Amino acid sequence: FGRPGAGPHSCGVHIAWLATHTFVLRSQTSPGAQLLSAMQRVGGAIARRLVATGDAPLVFDLRAEAVDSAVGAGAIAASSIRELAQRCDIILVCVQNDDQCVAAVGGAGGVLEGARPGTCVAVLSTILPSTVVTLAKLASDIGVHLVDTPLAGRGMFSVADGTMSVLVGDDGELVARLEPTLLQFASRV
Repeated sequence: FGRPGAGPHSCGVHIAWLATHTFVLRSQTSPGAQLLSAMQRVGGAIARRLVATGDAPLVFDLRAEAVDSAVGAGAIAASSIRELAQRCDIILVCVQNDDQCVAAVGGAGGVLEGARPGTCVAVLSTILPSTVVTLAKLASDIGVHLVDTPLAGRGMFSVADGTMSVLVGDDGELVARLEPTLLQFASRV
C-alpha cells in the first residue's frame, strides 16, 4: 500500500469510488493506508484532501470518469470495493441516504463481504439510528465494529480547508483508531 518512492514503513491513502458511496479504510497490514470510495461532493473533497496531505489513494468506481478524475489527481485505480475491504481495517462511509448505506455496507459486494474481523466501519452520513443499529449488528456478527460518525461543517468546503468536525459515537478505542484518519480532513473529532 505504499505510495511510490515512500519508505518501507510509509503507506499511501487508498481511496475507492463506488457510485454515490464513500469509504475510507486504513490498512492493518500497512499502517497509514486508507480507502475512500465514492463520487459525491464530500467524498471527492475527502479524496482531494487525502492526496493533498501526501497520500496516494487507491480508487474504484462504477463510473470510469470518476476513477479517471481521481487518478488524475494522484490516486491509483483498484479493481473492487471487496478487494480494498479485504486489505483495510478502517472504513469511513459517506453516502446520501439509508438505502445507499445498507447497500454499500451490507449488500452484495459491500464492505462486509470483504472486511476482516477487527475492521472498524465508521458511517459519516446522517442516517437513521435504526439503520446504524441494524448494520452494527450485521458487522458484529462477523467481528467487525460499526460506529455512527456524522460530519458537521460546510461540506466539501470544510473538508478542503481541514475544518470539518466529526462526531464519533464511541468513547474509547474506536475514536483512537479513527482519529488519525479523520484529522486529515477535520479539525475536531
